[in-house]
Amino acid sequence: MKKVLLSLGLGLIGLFTAQQASAQGAYVRIAGGYAIEASKDVVGQRLEVDANGAGISKRNLYGANGAGGVVRVAGGYMFTPHVGVDLDFSYLLGAKVMNNEFVSPTLTDITTDHTNQLRTTLSLVMDAGMKKISPYSRVGIMLPLMGKTFQMRTQEAPTYTYERNVEVSGSFSLGFEAGLGVRYNLTHHLSLSVEAYYSAVRIKSNEATIVLDQTTDTASGTVTNNLEGASTFSTQIVFQDEITTSSNSLDTDVIANSVDFNAPVNLQSRKNNYNGIGFNVGVKYSFGHGE
Repeated sequence: MKKVLLSLGLGLIGLFTAQQASAQGAYVRIAGGYAIEASKDVVGQRLEVDANGAGISKRNLYGANGAGGVVRVAGGYMFTPHVGVDLDFSYLLGAKVMNNEFVSPTLTDITTDHTNQLRTTLSLVMDAGMKKISPYSRVGIMLPLMGKTFQMRTQEAPTYTYERNVEVSGSFSLGFEAGLGVRYNLTHHLSLSVEAYYSAVRIKSNEATIVLDQTTDTASGTVTNNLEGASTFSTQIVFQDEITTSSNSLDTDVIANSVDFNAPVNLQSRKNNYNGIGFNVGVKYSFGHGE
């Protein structure tokens, strides 16, 4: 499904370009910007204890994986000076989100994650159609095409350092994106734009792989690779909406009929928040004779 939509999108952009002589409303644009987290969820906790292990403070950590740098390439067609469609391909270079933090006088344990994600958005565009400075809006359906979320856990103690990295892929998901901007026409063909937008999508976890699990001895510098000789059960995860007795799991609430250590472990899936509020600065080239 994703490959079909990607091929269709690239084909449409190619068609817009090939018909530049006759398609008065066809255009291409490129843009770049930055997004911040929006509609944050509780993603974990920060716990601080004293030397005796007694709690000093505890609070929730909030976040969303929609923050980061965004680059865009798009093609579109204006049926009239006021109404058109836009097919946008964007790549999100996600910022780090703090998931969990444990702090004591002798140990810090921190887990963060970030995402890299390719998306496409098919939008309806409404433009004021003014000659020099023209406001516009767009709203459309967003489809994540590919990408992964990278989870990183680090423990630091006086005698050792521990690192664990996990790569998580998601299931098919749909979201939406809406933008409001202003376009400044430099010539009949070339214009600049500034846009604010809101992206909303939640992606359910599908599979995960532990790609790094190692302990470093502080005194000797010796690194122990904990993945060496590890079973598939210990290094690969397949998420399920429901854990049952048929699942390959060590869940203590639902006892599995049997456990296969040569197969991935089953964990319960969850939907993660990739919402963001951002801005773009872009350049648009319109074919034909302009508006």
